[in-house]
Amino acid sequence: MSTSFENLVTSGTFSLDGGTWDVENNVWIIGDENEVIIIDPAHDADAVAAEVGERAVSAILLTHGHDDHISQALEVQKRLGGRIHLNPEDQMLWDAVHEGTVPDVHISDGDVFTVGDATLVALHTPGHSPGSTCFYSESLTGPDGATQPVLFSGDTLFSGGPGATGRSYSSFETIIESIRTRLFQELPGATVVNTGHGPSTSIGAESPHLQEWIDRGE
Repeated sequence: MSTSFENLVTSGTFSLDGGTWDVENNVWIIGDENEVIIIDPAHDADAVAAEVGERAVSAILLTHGHDDHISQALEVQKRLGGRIHLNPEDQMLWDAVHEGTVPDVHISDGDVFTVGDATLVALHTPGHSPGSTCFYSESLTGPDGATQPVLFSGDTLFSGGPGATGRSYSSFETIIESIRTRLFQELPGATVVNTGHGPSTSIGAESPHLQEWIDRGE
């Protein structure tokens, strides 16, 4: 069985800067029948555990430190195992949720994670938060059976534009530069972009609109 990815949508809240919003998050599970990596196990540890089933968890990768993406990380780890990985530039966001603890592993740009016959490469893409990180695989099989390059973009790139930058620790100029140089210049247009919220898209579908986003601003 080739290495594939699955999508679980969970519901909860996101809180920052004194505000709270209802959100739905995409949880991504990458692996085969034996072993998986979990990206952003948001909101609902029961649902994540049910989706993983009896498979071993080799790693829990966090795209960034906002509470909707990390609040259940320790509970999921307690139930399923796997070391928690986060870019250390988002430690202050982790501290706000899990005071007195630290993730198991610091993510650095270029880190490689292997599961099944696939690899994921960490791409540091600051802007939405200082430590925001995407994960890229040259070849994964999707739910439709098609095999293609895939990016798990967290809240850096969505269908229709960049992630929000109007809150603490974010920068519109920085996220635009990350998208321009790390995603649009380095990745194939055929790359499927699996986002932190909402529908998937592709590098080829989004890249022609970069100047529109710049003109629109944050």
